[in-house]
Amino acid sequence: MPNPEVSIFYSSQLVGLTVARGQIPEPMPLNISPWVAMSLLQKAIRRGAAPVALSVAATLLRDAPERLWRRLGCIAFEDIGVADIACLGLVTTALTGKAFRKRLGGEWAVASLIIQRMSDVHADTKAGNTQQSPQSPRLAQPLRHRTRAICYAGDATITWGCAEAGQATDP
Repeated sequence: MPNPEVSIFYSSQLVGLTVARGQIPEPMPLNISPWVAMSLLQKAIRRGAAPVALSVAATLLRDAPERLWRRLGCIAFEDIGVADIACLGLVTTALTGKAFRKRLGGEWAVASLIIQRMSDVHADTKAGNTQQSPQSPRLAQPLRHRTRAICYAGDATITWGCAEAGQATDP
């Protein structure tokens, strides 16, 4: 059962952040499928690439808004978690519902705010994510991805999947 005091706390935090926020970024949707967009959203947030994450979120908000909110909840619990409990609380509060988000300025205003915050969490913790021991099974095994995709949004580029280990991943 959710604690009402915690819900009220994060609701007031989210309200405060949306009110104090300056300019809301302009949504710039991409011409990609919702499935690719959902995958790219998670990868962009993990890499701290806010411009890409925002463009992908605009795509999902336009084409499949329910998928955007579901995916943001998953990303918050899978990738943010205890790294930033406050961010996790804000995302969970934003999932309250469409009417709640409308009172805060609308779907895009809330989505762009929490996506920026989620991306900032990973941008701040990137160094910690790369410090794995040489014996880590993930580092010991060669990368063997069969697919490769590149997405450009603004000044940021996200590449996922690659050729065999040792080969370049940029075109």
